[in-house]
Amino acid sequence: MNLRFGMDRPGGFWASAGVALWLCVAGPAQGAEAQADFSGSWRVSWCDKERPKAECGSFTVHLAQKGERVCGTHTGATPGLSRMDEGGPRSIVGQVVGTTAVLAIRSGRSEGISLVSAHERANAIDWRRRETVQSGNGDTEVIADQALMQRLTTEPSRQALQAVEVACETYWTTGR
Repeated sequence: MNLRFGMDRPGGFWASAGVALWLCVAGPAQGAEAQADFSGSWRVSWCDKERPKAECGSFTVHLAQKGERVCGTHTGATPGLSRMDEGGPRSIVGQVVGTTAVLAIRSGRSEGISLVSAHERANAIDWRRRETVQSGNGDTEVIADQALMQRLTTEPSRQALQAVEVACETYWTTGR
């Protein structure tokens, strides 16, 4: 999936306008605040308290950052693993302003696009879905609305992050 939020794509104007509006509302970082680094793999787990033996679901993002630009992918699974949402390469794109990342995420299930803010915390990011930029096809999205996502340091997460870094660097270099 080629995820570009430009004027040349259906809904691209509104996605670009939504990100631009959000950046204007967020405004520049105040004071001597350092720019946050969102590079890494981040996860929140969801368990069904009524079915404690069922497998827990989760929402995971792998983000690469180059300067102010952020690019990445995501996977989500409901508790019991009955529904999955796998974003393709570059299913997440965005911009960092101070300690906040403003991200657009495209659901692999519904193709809907949401606007998200993420704030850096100690070994975690505070993830909040803010707006629906483009409605999807009606299928269920498995994307966190609000979560404190913890940094992953496992070998599989490092390997997934390396693949994202390669895909994002290619995109940043070639636009494809």
